[in-house]
Parts: sequence; structure tokens; C-alpha cells
Amino acid sequence: MRKIEIRFRPVRFVVRLVQLYLDHRVPRTAAQMSYYLLFSLFPLLMIVISTLGFLHLDVSSVMNVLDVAAPGASGLLEE
Repeated sequence: MRKIEIRFRPVRFVVRLVQLYLDHRVPRTAAQMSYYLLFSLFPLLMIVISTLGFLHLDVSSVMNVLDVAAPGASGLLEE
């Protein structure tokens, strides 16, 4: 990339920021992190669900906790 002499300080800051952004491959890294996060959620969900199955919890207490944590979500599960 060729160097351009920029005297206006705010513009020089923005140009340098974009250069660093691209030099460090931020878009590619963000896409990789999103991809692996998405594909790690399903196994994590399976582990959580199977672990909850071994605990033999009372359904009404789980629904109360779920209603406090995510209002409206327990209505979806009751149907």
C-alpha cells in the first residue's frame, strides 16, 4: 500500500485506523469467530439439556426460573 502524506490530523487518524483494521484482518477474524461460535452452540445446548435430564428437577420450578430469566419463553414451552 502506498503512503500518502495527510496533514489534517483527524483524516490521518481515520486513514491509519482503516489501515490497521485491514492489516490485522479484522473482517476475516470476525467471520471465523462467528462461524465457530455458531457451530459450538448446538453441542453446548445438547450438553446442557442432557445434564438437566440427569438432575430430575421439578418442572414447575424450572418454568418459574425460565419465566424470570426470559419472560414469555415459558409460554412457548407450555403449548
